[in-house]
Amino acid sequence: MAPVLSKDAPDIESILALNPRTQTHATLRSTSAKKLDKKHWKRNPDKNCFDCEKLENNFDDIKHTTLGERGALREAMRCLKCADAPCQKSCPTNLDIKSFITSIANENQHRKQELLWSRQDDFLGQSPWPDLWDGVPHLRPVCGRLQSLCHRGGAH
Repeated sequence: MAPVLSKDAPDIESILALNPRTQTHATLRSTSAKKLDKKHWKRNPDKNCFDCEKLENNFDDIKHTTLGERGALREAMRCLKCADAPCQKSCPTNLDIKSFITSIANENQHRKQELLWSRQDDFLGQSPWPDLWDGVPHLRPVCGRLQSLCHRGGAH
């Protein structure tokens, strides 16, 4: 049994022991685990692979799936909200990316649609995102190439 360091009852000590601890040092990952992760997320085929699909100018998702509502919320919560966000600077549609991601994280459907429709006017009635207006919008065709610029490291 651990020595009691306070005047409180032992049951308080057991409750306090459940509190999360602050990390004081980095955790180590083995090189083999890191290489497996790197290979999983790698977009370019191996140099010796001649029958692999060419991904040049292909900005589709790596996993070839779209996010559901919970997945979009999870990804939006991971946004670092950078001061000079590379996604904001590089967006070809000049969409306010940080506000859009924040509205996804806050589950503010009205604001999200408002941001998208505000950009529609700049395209003279032509939707720059033809597959976005069906329901929950996903910016995969527009922002796929911008994901590599994100400071999160591009892992999705």
